[in-house]
Amino acid sequence: MSPAARGARSGHRIQTRVTILVAVGMLGPLAAIAWVSARSRSELEHQVLAEHTLLAALMSERLERLLSSGLEELHDVADPARTATTPGAARTALREAWVRRHSLFDAMFLVDREGHVLAQEPAPGAAAEGPRLLSEAERTGRAAFTDLLANRRAYAVVPIRTWDGDLAGAVGGAIDPGSPRLAAIFKGYVPTLGEWAEVIDGEGTVIASTDPSRLFSMSNARSIAQPWRGHLAAPLRELGGAPIAGIGADVEAERAGELVAFAPVSIARWGVSVRQPRREALAFSSDLSREVPLLSLVSLLVAVLFARGASRSMTKPLAALTAAAERLTAGELERPIAALQDDEVGRLGEALERMRQALKDSLERVERANQALEGRVAERTAELEGLNRELQARESSVRQLLAKVIRAQEDECRRIARELHDETTQSLAALIMRVHSALAFAAPGELRAGLEETAALATRTLDAVHRLIADLRPSILDDLGLKSAILWSAKTKLEPLGIAVRCEFAGLDGRLLPQLETVLFRVVQEAMTNVAKHAHASSVLIQASLNDGQLTLEVEDDGRGFEVAKPSSEGSGWGLLGMRERVEMLGGKLSVDSAPGQGTHVKLTLSLPREAPRPAALEIAHG
Repeated sequence: MSPAARGARSGHRIQTRVTILVAVGMLGPLAAIAWVSARSRSELEHQVLAEHTLLAALMSERLERLLSSGLEELHDVADPARTATTPGAARTALREAWVRRHSLFDAMFLVDREGHVLAQEPAPGAAAEGPRLLSEAERTGRAAFTDLLANRRAYAVVPIRTWDGDLAGAVGGAIDPGSPRLAAIFKGYVPTLGEWAEVIDGEGTVIASTDPSRLFSMSNARSIAQPWRGHLAAPLRELGGAPIAGIGADVEAERAGELVAFAPVSIARWGVSVRQPRREALAFSSDLSREVPLLSLVSLLVAVLFARGASRSMTKPLAALTAAAERLTAGELERPIAALQDDEVGRLGEALERMRQALKDSLERVERANQALEGRVAERTAELEGLNRELQARESSVRQLLAKVIRAQEDECRRIARELHDETTQSLAALIMRVHSALAFAAPGELRAGLEETAALATRTLDAVHRLIADLRPSILDDLGLKSAILWSAKTKLEPLGIAVRCEFAGLDGRLLPQLETVLFRVVQEAMTNVAKHAHASSVLIQASLNDGQLTLEVEDDGRGFEVAKPSSEGSGWGLLGMRERVEMLGGKLSVDSAPGQGTHVKLTLSLPREAPRPAALEIAHG
């Protein structure tokens, strides 16, 4: 792509970016306007719901007073003092109650314990559901109101009990939803803008309504009002009831978009709801909601057009500067940058021109310096390669020398141990025998005491020589192998000091190479020597395992520990260094983990050649 095309493309990008930034900047105020509009609509909706809930609560109180008055009439009839004497007295009480009847009931009934209607006022009248009334009295055990039954009647029922508390019958009152008696609670209520109020029973059936077409229909005001319980509970606490409100969600409410308020009645499963279509309750807010998006869209379009016009005045000089920068990036430093207008973009062009000249001079100096530097780097590289080869050769020689020294040391230890065993121990044994022979003929006295002391000294010297021979080269390592040598060394070095030793071995039943067994034994021997001299430990754990050619050997004690990075004054640091050198000579790894007061853990890991361990007899012969 040519510099001119890239500059034009950069100009289009700037225009797009400025346009997007202005549009995003406008979105904030427009979103705020939309939020304020939505909040106003929400507040208006809450206000309307609060008013509806207040109306529903007032009507609920009226309904509760009306139902309570009706129950008082029925309680008078159910008084055992008036009904428990004779059936005639019960009928008389029912007639007296009907004469002074409450305006709620259309009929009153007296039912015996079998469900038969004993008396009915007025007579004749609508047939009473005696068994149903008696069943309701038995179920509740107290005065109650039923939901709307199949005969489109609701009943109030009060049980009649004998002096000992047995159910003797029931007295009830029938409520006709079509009569004006129940609708009296709506007296003084003037609905506005499609609003209506209604009474619903526990099953959601409308049993009274300001809209006659809603009578006996189903309503879901109870479930609709649940989400608004928390929003409107606080403003309505002074009403003394528990009114709640909500948004309609049934089929009819979904089509009309209704606002619903509901207030229950405490003495029955009934309640009063007030409903109103949302579009009529929020008419002003709906008009404003439709106008705000249109105004916002127009404002956004005007801002975008203004942004594109303002950005075009910047893109042309920026395109020229972009092309010049592309040339500089490609290494074209000979062509100067043309002068632009005296503004911020023009000063940027002057700065680019100064940078071009400085880059040109710097590149010339750098090229001359690079040529000289390349020669020096080549010389130093060759010198470092030679030093590295020499260092590797010296390190290899040191390792070989160390291996020879260790091998010579082991050979010398073996030679000294044999000479001590063959000459010194035999001489000491002969001396002890001669002293004991002289003791057999020595008379008691100073001479005999001297001989006994000489025999004891020779015996102690012989024991010390035996221990020295074992330390120099224990014969058990050559005869029985690494496992037995470790057990013997732990028994002779640590157990006499009162240190509890536990050894665990896995996969070490066969023999290893003599050099490998010697290195491993010396590492364990040095670790046990450190424990005996410096650790002040009470117990030591020695673990060794061989699995799939991987040998692991660990020595752990519960002693006082030390700082691994700082060798102690007793020289234990040099012992650890010798252990590490022996292991690394065989390609293994030795780690020491210790801290003051935390004990010490020495771990050795070594990969063995993929060959089976040789038989013990072969190893003994080789040793």
